[in-house]
Amino acid sequence: MSFITEWVTNIILFIFIAIILDMLLPRSAMQKYVKVVVSLLLVSVILTPILNIFSYDFPNLLSEELLNSEAKEDSIKKSIEFKKNEIQANNRAYILEQMAVQMKNLAEEELVENYGLKVQKIHLSVDETKEKIESENDLKQVTVFVEEKDLPHTVETVKPVEINMNEEDKKMLANENEIIVKLAETWGVSKEKISIEMEGGGLSE
Repeated sequence: MSFITEWVTNIILFIFIAIILDMLLPRSAMQKYVKVVVSLLLVSVILTPILNIFSYDFPNLLSEELLNSEAKEDSIKKSIEFKKNEIQANNRAYILEQMAVQMKNLAEEELVENYGLKVQKIHLSVDETKEKIESENDLKQVTVFVEEKDLPHTVETVKPVEINMNEEDKKMLANENEIIVKLAETWGVSKEKISIEMEGGGLSE
């Protein structure tokens, strides 16, 4: 729009100057030549923008536009891919969190009753190349963090504590492999994928 405005302004300005020049020149044969020259100049002013259009380097201009378009398209694709990965990562984290909660609820009661162990948390890992997590079979590793469940304190028991590894501690520090087998059966997960980490040290064999 500014191009057309500038073009029209130049034409009007040139005509205005031509009129003043015509008024100032005396009536003579020279005036006819001046009018011819002014007319040619006016035609030149009118045609110059049109001639400039044909002088543009259209191949380079088109090439630049294509490059800019490809760059914008590539940028948009990268942005979409980043958002897609971000959404997938958030969904994956949410699904794993919910699965961990469900698995903890399924196993906690048995661990407390049979082994005197309390589940602190369960960490689940999956293959990063897997787009969807549909079941426990898609899990790559299940790490169960446990701790000994606190025994109830009684006021009457003021005697020195005696450690009996063959009775109560045996219940608390149960065989790790046995627990893993139980968890594998409960969750429907391969026992090779399950590992147990205990607060303050490992479980006794």
